[in-house]
Amino acid sequence: MSTIESTILQPQDAALSLQHSKLFRQALLMNVLIIILVVGSQYSNLITLLGGLLLIFYLSGKALSSPAKTFFLIFGIKLTFDTLWFVRLPGFEDYGLLHLFLIPISILVFLGPKVERHGPRWPIWCAFIYLLWVSLTMVTNDVKFHPELLFRQSGIIIGLLVGYRYLRDTEDFNLLGYLIFVSTIIPVLASLAQIVAGPDVAIFHYKLDTIREYRYSGLYYDPATTGMVNILSLGSNLYLLYVGAVKERYRKYHYAFIPLSFLVILSGGTRSIIFTAAFILTIFLIRNIRKTFVIIPLLLIVFFFSQSYIDKVVERSAYDVKRPVQLNQILQETEYRTMFTGRVGLWQDIWEEVKSGTPFQQLFGSGLSSNAHSSYFFLLLQIGWLGLIFYVLFHIFLFRSLLYRKIPKTQKLLALLSLASLLMVGFSASTVAYTSFQWIIYLIVGGVLNMEMSPEISEVKMQNYKYS
Repeated sequence: MSTIESTILQPQDAALSLQHSKLFRQALLMNVLIIILVVGSQYSNLITLLGGLLLIFYLSGKALSSPAKTFFLIFGIKLTFDTLWFVRLPGFEDYGLLHLFLIPISILVFLGPKVERHGPRWPIWCAFIYLLWVSLTMVTNDVKFHPELLFRQSGIIIGLLVGYRYLRDTEDFNLLGYLIFVSTIIPVLASLAQIVAGPDVAIFHYKLDTIREYRYSGLYYDPATTGMVNILSLGSNLYLLYVGAVKERYRKYHYAFIPLSFLVILSGGTRSIIFTAAFILTIFLIRNIRKTFVIIPLLLIVFFFSQSYIDKVVERSAYDVKRPVQLNQILQETEYRTMFTGRVGLWQDIWEEVKSGTPFQQLFGSGLSSNAHSSYFFLLLQIGWLGLIFYVLFHIFLFRSLLYRKIPKTQKLLALLSLASLLMVGFSASTVAYTSFQWIIYLIVGGVLNMEMSPEISEVKMQNYKYS
């Protein structure tokens, strides 16, 4: 055995395992407490508010005393904590518990461990320029300044900074993957309960649609949010199975969760979410052919029981593409406004708003926010053509930087698929305004860009983690 391997294979595995188990138990307990607060809100909003504030206060204190552990704990509850989206601050109705969650995150960013330079710094600067650009468009166009909007769009820079600080090697990624998966278990099971119980349970939410009728969204405000949570659940689950980080006695539960996540995604009916989830699963199966004999039969069972949802999605898609159209027709002719669940009507309104702006506004943006249901139309109106081009080029160079990084292939693929998911879902949802999805995607990307270990060392450590 080489000196490097012996150094890696001899760390305090028992201590590390004990530490991880403690984090899992803490995350599970907090997730359960958060759901109790959600249920309790039906009886007392004050208790839910106080409980949420107490949790934020606790995480802020932990972030000061032990930032590294708190980082993993925070992302082991973030997606469940987001089910408290409806809790607002008395006297400040534009802000709620989700905004206050930025406090422990900020402590992690500014008071966390010193960042050792292993990856490029240009992504951080580009993310800062992007956020500055958003701010300047509001100021120069005399638009009401929206701190809440900046909070939503700060996901890029926050995610990258946190990823750079706290993700170092494959063991960190495996632990993060497990905790992200833990934070999705209750929301996914809650969505399944809604499918069984119907839309009339008070704590559940849904959207109405002319063809697909009810589009369930479980504990979240809209189906897109639920779909993104399910993508994170599916992706983290597949990653854990792929690297062998799941103990033998638990694997059957992880495999069972794959079709359950797909069932929730189908019930939401957001086509970009369905396509993205199918894309991620396909990549996993191509790279791990043996798992098809386990997963495909489970998916067939899900497709059988979710036939009604599939029929509605297919019917709606067939209705939307009943005849070929050109892009200029879609954006200009009113007969297409109802396409893609009315999204085309929103895009047409934004297109007209952009065209009616001054040349400066068309190039640099009007600073306006919109319910665009598309990251690209959202940014076109907000930061103009040059801003949209900057955003696209930024992500192209992120892809390029990830591809050329000398890091383990597994983590590289994880980052590439994460970034691709964000951009694909962005065609029909304004992902630039979803903090949950953005924070997690960009912290994975930031962590991969700044991994401190060479591929050879990391792969040895991963195998040690896999078989220990």
